[in-house]
Formats: sequence, C-alpha cells, structure tokens
Amino acid sequence: MHSVLAGVYKQLMEFWFEPHFHSEPYSLLPVLSVFHPLDTHHLSLLVSAMPILLSDKILVGDLHNACRMLSTFYQSSGKLYSPSIYTANMHSLEHITYLMSQFENLNKYLGNKYHGTQKIVHQLLFQIQLCQMLPD
Repeated sequence: MHSVLAGVYKQLMEFWFEPHFHSEPYSLLPVLSVFHPLDTHHLSLLVSAMPILLSDKILVGDLHNACRMLSTFYQSSGKLYSPSIYTANMHSLEHITYLMSQFENLNKYLGNKYHGTQKIVHQLLFQIQLCQMLPD
C-alpha cells in the first residue's frame, strides 16, 4: 500500500504539477480548471480502488473489483502520460490485490495461533515448536 500512496500518487502529482512537465498535455499547470474526462475517469479508477484496499474487511468480490480497476488504471497510464510512468511503484498496482489476499490468509492463520495481546512472539514460537515436534 505504501508504494501506491507514497509512490504512484506522488508520481502523478509530479506529472501534473511540476514545472518540468508544464508543456506536456497532461500537465495541470496551464489548465488547472480543465481536466479532461478521460483523465478524470482514469484517476477515479485509482481513487475508487484505494478505499476498498484500505478497509478493515474486504469481500472477495470487492477485491476483484479493485483488482480490475487498478489493472485498467495501470495499463492505460502509459498511453495517457508516457512509458516513463511505469516505475516499480506503478507496476506494484498489477500485483497489490494478489499480495493483499495472500497476506490476509497468512494473518488469519497466524491470528488463530495466539490469544490475547501479551507475549505474541512467544506464543507463535511455541506453536511452531509444537508443529515441528509432531510426527510426519
């Protein structure tokens, strides 16, 4: 998520507002009051996906919707801006929903292995040791 919030959003802000890009058609400096509908729709894909991914509970259908929105956003970014927009942070959009679902599964698994809020590391290590002692 950090790569999206601190990477992709930051990069888009640079493309839109940095003087270096003022002569590019996507720069917002010369035309702050006019934002092309295609650009608006493009940004709305990213903006709409983020609350889903940042929510405490994510339904599988919502995760798939966020995945489609981020994939469309990613794939059309090079056409709207330039191929130089495809940095590691931007590329992470293609994988972030998959990674989140994998970590959620791991979090659920780990969450069942400890109780309370004290000595969690000790509890997890104890559970690992128990599993290692079980016969094959």
